[in-house]
Amino acid sequence: MAVPCIQVSYSAVCRAAQTLRNEPVGPEADLWALGCIIYQMLVGKAPFRAASEYLTFERIASGKLRIPPGVDAHAADAIKRLLRPEPAKRLGAHGRPPAGDRSLCSLALQGS
Repeated sequence: MAVPCIQVSYSAVCRAAQTLRNEPVGPEADLWALGCIIYQMLVGKAPFRAASEYLTFERIASGKLRIPPGVDAHAADAIKRLLRPEPAKRLGAHGRPPAGDRSLCSLALQGS
C-alpha cells in the first residue's frame, strides 16, 4: 500500500523574508522556519501575524519582531537572530556559530 505524501509549504505567517523579494531560497529559509517554530511554541502565535496577509508580509520584510515579556532571554536572543530579514545574517547561516556564542540555538548547533 502506498503511503500518502505530505506536502509542506510555508504559510503566509511563516514565509522567509527572502521569498517576499523573490530571492533564491536555501538553508537559511529553514533557519527562518526554525525561528518561527520556536516563537510559536513559546508565545502561542506566529511571530509576524497581522490583520491581513499584506500587513503580515510588511512585518516580515521589515523584520519588526515583538517578543513578549516573559520569554526567556536566551530563547528571545535565538529567535531574534533566526528571524533576521537578511538570510546571510541569520544564526547558523554560515555553518557553525562563532566560538563563544552561548545563545540557545548556538548551543544546539554546536552540539553542546
